[in-house]
Amino acid sequence: MAPLFSLFLVLILLLLLTPYSLCQLEEFVSIDCGGTSYYNDSTTGLPWIPDSEIMKHGKAVEVQSPNGEVPLQYKTRRDFPIDSRKYCYTLKTEERRRYLVRASFQYGNLEDGDTYPQFLLFLDATKWATVSIYDASRVYVKEMIFRAPSDSVDVCMCCATTGSPFISTLELRPLNVSMYATDFEDDFFLKVAARINFGATSEDAVRFTS
Repeated sequence: MAPLFSLFLVLILLLLLTPYSLCQLEEFVSIDCGGTSYYNDSTTGLPWIPDSEIMKHGKAVEVQSPNGEVPLQYKTRRDFPIDSRKYCYTLKTEERRRYLVRASFQYGNLEDGDTYPQFLLFLDATKWATVSIYDASRVYVKEMIFRAPSDSVDVCMCCATTGSPFISTLELRPLNVSMYATDFEDDFFLKVAARINFGATSEDAVRFTS
């Protein structure tokens, strides 16, 4: 009788968790910066949206990667003017909910006269990171976990010291209530130091698959 009870309990848990997982999936935001079309990622199945309808500043640029074929979301980037203004994406959030936000940057090959960019990345008025590009083929990723202070947040690029501020992708993921809870999250955010997949047979990133 005990095994049947355990199986019944597992089925109940799955039924309870599935609607929440589906709801959470629908809240995922994946923006292809510089992109012009809607599509589903061939690896994860997650939908990507172009930023052409939500970002009116800067210009879309096709990326020529020295690695040849790259995922669709890295075939374009959005470059912003070289000035002291902040250029921001506004993301809708639920106040006091915890989120992971991820911005990625792949510059691609240098054109004649170009220099690799270095610029600042902000979440609202908080300095998030300095983005320094040194390798044409590398995808640079910045992540943080934060508790939303209001019903929206701004992810901003500005203040280039070399080159032009740019961005390749921007992602927002709501987190379960218990994940990454700290006593200081109203005043501080969590910044990713490293991701290590012990025992992995390859260096491929592990991503959510729908």
